[in-house]
Amino acid sequence: MANETKYFKIPFAESGTRTEVPDASVGGAVGFDTGFGSDYELPQGSAGRKRIERDKYNGLHHSITENVKQWQEHLYPTWIEDDGTGVAFAYPVGMIVNHAGQNWASNEAENQEEPGAGSKWDQFEPLRHDLLTQESLNAVGGHDAIYDRKIDSISEALVYTKAFTGLTVIVKDRPEASFKYVLASSVTVDGYNIIQCSAPIATLALQRINYQITDLLAETYFGSQLSNLNVVITGDSLSFNGYGYDPAWGVTGTGYATDQWFGLSSWSHLVRDFIVSSNSSFKSMFDLNWYSSGGVVGRGITVADERYFGMNGRVITFNFPNSTSKVIIEANSGLSIGLLVSTALEAFAYKFSVDGVEYDNVTDYPDNYLGGGYKVIPCGAEPVITNVRRFTTLAVGGEFSIYGITSSTAGGANAKYPMITGKGGYTSTQVLAEYSTLVAPYLPDVVFYMIGANDIDSGVPVATFKSNIEQFVDLVRADSPNAKVILLTTTPIARPPWVDGQERPYIKAMQEICDDKYCYLVNVFDEFRNIDPFYWRFDNTHFNKRGNDMMFNLVKDKIMPALPIDRNKFTPLREFYSGLLGLDGKRDQLTNYIEVTCTVTTPTITTTQNGNFSSLCQLSYVADGPDTLLRVVFPDGYRLSSAESMHLNIADPTDELKVKTSSGGIVDIFRTSSGAIAPINGFGSKIRLSAGRFFGSV
Repeated sequence: MANETKYFKIPFAESGTRTEVPDASVGGAVGFDTGFGSDYELPQGSAGRKRIERDKYNGLHHSITENVKQWQEHLYPTWIEDDGTGVAFAYPVGMIVNHAGQNWASNEAENQEEPGAGSKWDQFEPLRHDLLTQESLNAVGGHDAIYDRKIDSISEALVYTKAFTGLTVIVKDRPEASFKYVLASSVTVDGYNIIQCSAPIATLALQRINYQITDLLAETYFGSQLSNLNVVITGDSLSFNGYGYDPAWGVTGTGYATDQWFGLSSWSHLVRDFIVSSNSSFKSMFDLNWYSSGGVVGRGITVADERYFGMNGRVITFNFPNSTSKVIIEANSGLSIGLLVSTALEAFAYKFSVDGVEYDNVTDYPDNYLGGGYKVIPCGAEPVITNVRRFTTLAVGGEFSIYGITSSTAGGANAKYPMITGKGGYTSTQVLAEYSTLVAPYLPDVVFYMIGANDIDSGVPVATFKSNIEQFVDLVRADSPNAKVILLTTTPIARPPWVDGQERPYIKAMQEICDDKYCYLVNVFDEFRNIDPFYWRFDNTHFNKRGNDMMFNLVKDKIMPALPIDRNKFTPLREFYSGLLGLDGKRDQLTNYIEVTCTVTTPTITTTQNGNFSSLCQLSYVADGPDTLLRVVFPDGYRLSSAESMHLNIADPTDELKVKTSSGGIVDIFRTSSGAIAPINGFGSKIRLSAGRFFGSV
């Protein structure tokens, strides 16, 4: 059997007669382009017949085995100074070569520069395994297999270690190393910090090198909530991904995020709504009990409404027919809370009173999202909403929408929601130029910055790309010194003139920025590169519905791992319109009762099961020919379930209550005695009326 692992210690014909085979054939002679041509197989004595030259045959096999020997001994090939045409070979991005006794990695495409002579090659130093007890590196820091072992340039690399005495790990010499590890001793070897742990570290088996993404919550916002921070999501079109929506919506993926509807549900919109709903005080209207006066209609969204609302349409729209119409919400919270309402432009907005104080739902950002947005209205534990009228004309009545309740003062500030400000087609140069409008107005505590696709596509130099992002980070920190910046790389893109590996220098630049400026990196490219694009990509760049869901989960797991997903509040799936047609808005069937004393002039509620319910019940006497009826108007959504006489101060046990008419929540009741109609008022009779909420109403 042939030796398939033979080591070519001596290349073929090393000491024999050899002539180098030329790249191109001359006169039909052997060459690398043609090999041994047809002249070599002509019959003996034929004109033009050629013999196989021993020296060239030796030369051919010597070239092959010498090249194999080089790979066996050195792993990385020698730099090719002459590609056969008199010029240096043009190397692709990421290629590693050996030159002058040092390994070098190319950081540019078509690289013909001599390693070490300029800036197009990086000195490559593999991790020294002889200094590790056990290690496994996770290349989540923005590098492929070429770079994922350079600990000094991977801020998010993880070293997995066994827990036993005498463990050693290698860490780049950084200021935070002293408190990231339990140290017994530390020495420097070849520029690395060699840290000796003095005791078993079972509780620290997963050691972290450099700042970790999870520090975002653990270090700075422990005990706080992202929903009480200013968050901005910006960048190029991938940052808001306006693709794949109903054409009737008019969403423009190549446009600006702020020009699109508020109700999009791409990955960044899911992040926005997840952050809002993660507030511990947030409760959806679908999980709250509320009452409304007769005529007030509360409904879930329709298909035509989907584009207007966040939270995947998990919102209830109330229609108030007049100024006295009211809604009471049982928030039942001891915290400082507020109503989370949907905003609109002035022409479509309303004024209203909450607990006697006047507010409106006019957007604070008229140039954003066609007026859509969130707004927090301070309220008490059981807010009463009434006196609804048009903002501009003051015409009585109208409708506006409520998502639920949330914190109004936690952390010393109103609950906030992330602003999505990306611009389709933008490069890092353009985003930097418009920082004052895309980011600065919102004074962010946290910035998500997804950039790179258009820089690579348009050939922005890596150095310029890196400088732009560095300046961007500096501007963020100048406005908010403690701001956290999360950089997100491009997706794998399939369109010319892109070639495999072209994005690597840009990702590397982002990683270096994270190292130098203590930012965070989500390497979207590497997370998606091995997944079938048909599954997650809408076109050759952007996410489809599944891709948006995957992207949300990636950001959630990397940046907000400690925040749980509560699907009763919000389901983070693209176009999962849980509020559609109010299907999730069917509240539990509730029964309430009131006891009415029928005095001569005015029926009076003397006992009630629920004060909010009874406050919305309307009682009166109405004439029906010679007879008097008790008319009861129940809160919207309730129907009479029973009526019974309490027989107080009534001598005749034959008294009965009968319902004459019942339409919706309006009920007319009369009294009979010994089978004949008798007056219902003026006898001090007490009546218990029970009403239940009927299914099918939100």
